[in-house]
Amino acid sequence: MAKTDRLTVSNTIRNEYLSLLSSMDTSAISNIVSYNTKYRSPITEFDYKDDYTVITYKISDSINESLPKLMDLKRKNSEDKVNIMYSYVGADRFTLDYSNDTTNRIDKIILNLSGDSLQIRVSGDTLVNYYLRFKQISWSNGPDRKLDVYIEPRGFLCIPADIAFIKRQNKLYFILVSING
Repeated sequence: MAKTDRLTVSNTIRNEYLSLLSSMDTSAISNIVSYNTKYRSPITEFDYKDDYTVITYKISDSINESLPKLMDLKRKNSEDKVNIMYSYVGADRFTLDYSNDTTNRIDKIILNLSGDSLQIRVSGDTLVNYYLRFKQISWSNGPDRKLDVYIEPRGFLCIPADIAFIKRQNKLYFILVSING
């Protein structure tokens, strides 16, 4: 039986998230909202220099594979979010839905990127970075599994964004940076 999570909100950023963003001037960070649950790491959203919205999230504490072996990129819309409960957090310009089912282990990240101007900027063992004007970003934790995370713009926009998956000390993180306005 799946465990479900209760959502609480705070205005702090974990130090481990800040360490991923070490090139940022932390005094330029504002409007911090961290969505906390018992079974997931916080999903933290904030503005940077009022020009960018940033989302950080630790996907897993136990990843042993290199990112090229772990990730499978699909350049398509994912299937609808069906037959599973989702909770959502939302920036002004887009929403992030995440599965309330916390029982899935990660066998493979099946990453769905939909939009235009997709560029693979970096693809290495510990960092994968993409740029695109996205209509949808989503992933599941293995083949034939329901979506774990689903991000889409509000309205019918394509939003320019950099997204990164970072592996540090067997932990896997996700970062999204989008331009405001």
